[in-house]
Amino acid sequence: MSTPEPDTDRPLPDSLETYLRVWCADLMVGMGPRERQHLVQAVHDVYRGGPWPSRLMVQRQAELLSGRIALAQLRDDAITRHHRLTDDLLLLSVPAEHPGAVDRLSRRPADRALLDGVDLAHRQGHLDDAELRTVLEGAAARTPLPDPVPAPPEFPDLPPDHPESWARWQDRDPDAPR
Repeated sequence: MSTPEPDTDRPLPDSLETYLRVWCADLMVGMGPRERQHLVQAVHDVYRGGPWPSRLMVQRQAELLSGRIALAQLRDDAITRHHRLTDDLLLLSVPAEHPGAVDRLSRRPADRALLDGVDLAHRQGHLDDAELRTVLEGAAARTPLPDPVPAPPEFPDLPPDHPESWARWQDRDPDAPR
């Protein structure tokens, strides 16, 4: 999902608080003043440098704080977002990777690609009946996260290195993740 390029006449937010309270205000609709303040404080507490959090990260934090999603959903999404479905299906045939692949597959919400993939893996003998049940029961219990909310035209997505790049942060801060 793409948003328009930032308007070159519009200044970018000059503080993380302005970014959160103005540029991401649409993500906090339905939240009370205390929840909004908690969201701003939570993001401030974890931000140490580099690019500011993406709109999607702010959206997920708002959904979590307002009770629209559960921490387990967010955790499962993070795990599965970093592991492609096709990779996990292939890893079922690697004995050392098999248990982790079964676990990650069971954390995905059920969709056609997952169902077709595990059906094929089961027919090929890469998943036994109990593992297939584990994956299907886990997937059936997962609720997909809400779709990302597109940025409004007046407050488009920030450039990827605003206010600073990861490299610049790492250069200036010896404790930055490498």
